Amino acid sequence: MDGQWAIEYTKVLIGDKSKGVGGVHTGLWINADSNLPIRMELKGYDVTGTTIAHDETDDYAFLPNTAANRENLGAPIPAGFKQVQDPHSGMPVN
Repeated sequence: MDGQWAIEYTKVLIGDKSKGVGGVHTGLWINADSNLPIRMELKGYDVTGTTIAHDETDDYAFLPNTAANRENLGAPIPAGFKQVQDPHSGMPVN
């Protein structure tokens, strides 16, 4: 997908015409190397299952994993708070 090796996950919920409920088809594509999401699509179908009532596509992009980009992930600790260690990893938690 978009020049990336991808794995597609699909979830389909079948509608129930007797209850007036349409179906939903969700697709998620992740990068096969990084396991980061590339795209998610959601299509909601009407009760007949033939007409798309809702269609949404979200594309994701990520900055390269560089020291400069990682530095921007930290948040300043507000006055009155202190930095503590994560009990699971031993890493500082902001």
